[in-house]
Amino acid sequence: MATPDSTIWPVERHTQAKHEILRRYLGAWLPILLNRYQRARIVDGFAGPGEYEGGQIGSPLIVLQTLLDHPDKGVQTAIRKGTVEIIFIEQDQKRSHHLRELLAQQALKTTQLQPSIITGTFTTEMEQLLLKMERQRARKMPVPTFVFIDPFGYSHTPMHIIARIMQQPMCEVLVNFMAEEINRFLAVDYRTKEQHYDLLFGTDEWRQIARQAITPAERRRLQHELYQRQLLDVAGAKYVWPFRMRNRRNATDYFLFFCTNSIKGLVEMKRAMWKVDPSGNFEFSDFSNPYQPLLLNELNDADLQARLISHFKGQTVTVGEIEHYVHAHTPYLNCKEKGLKPLEQAGKIRVIDPFSRRNRQSFSDDRLRITFL
Repeated sequence: MATPDSTIWPVERHTQAKHEILRRYLGAWLPILLNRYQRARIVDGFAGPGEYEGGQIGSPLIVLQTLLDHPDKGVQTAIRKGTVEIIFIEQDQKRSHHLRELLAQQALKTTQLQPSIITGTFTTEMEQLLLKMERQRARKMPVPTFVFIDPFGYSHTPMHIIARIMQQPMCEVLVNFMAEEINRFLAVDYRTKEQHYDLLFGTDEWRQIARQAITPAERRRLQHELYQRQLLDVAGAKYVWPFRMRNRRNATDYFLFFCTNSIKGLVEMKRAMWKVDPSGNFEFSDFSNPYQPLLLNELNDADLQARLISHFKGQTVTVGEIEHYVHAHTPYLNCKEKGLKPLEQAGKIRVIDPFSRRNRQSFSDDRLRITFL
């Protein structure tokens, strides 16, 4: 979608899918953090006006709604104590003003949840916030932070900012990589945009991709791989997981990349994404065709079992190591019931129980050792 000129605009289905991922993840992430650390910070770096033409709410109100309506007692206690910090950044003055007026109508005065609405660029304001975060870290008082980076373009989300965020303890990022727009400009004259691309990718390696005589699909694949590699190697994220968004033509529009250093955070984000795409292919399309055939790579239990056998063949490893592999490197979540149990029944693995406490066909103890035959 092109950058709209109006203050508010119609919502698209893939935007609603993106917001559902955001809602579900925050719903799972907040109680984990607030019950453990009693503090959290949420930053919406491109907040927008807060609503769409049809009255649908935008990401700022989704954040607030998720907090205020959350059934967890720890979340509600943190709200009452004022230990949840919400920051909405929006560069456009009209949209920022619209958001401010919209939030003024909400029933927030009775709570300690008072979001900061900042009119400014994401880069400038995030740099200021990072200075604060770095001082908090130096005082050994870091605040777990989730940063939602959802721009229309690609010129305001430099890799070095994501890297500084990920260097802080307990920080996570969900960033929109505008693949279609980037790919379109690489196919024509990109020379006036070189600096923007260098900052976006954190390298000039994208130029090698731009110079190749390849199809748009191949160019997009290479861009995707480069960006994901940079999030891991340069930004320093331990885990990175993408989700593809397709437009009404079923063409790739953009990717959401989730970056975290927590395997638990990764599991909860994958769980949120599975709710939006139950096929497990981690994508959503505005294109509706009831006669569209199933994808050839439709995920299933047999595929999970085949991946386990291929990866661990001839090895003896713990259940914990197997579960980490599944969570970090495959689309799946449930490796015990869907993977290990059927493999044991089929005689393809042998279970070694050094503690002699195992219940029949149970894999609840992560210290159990599994030999792949």
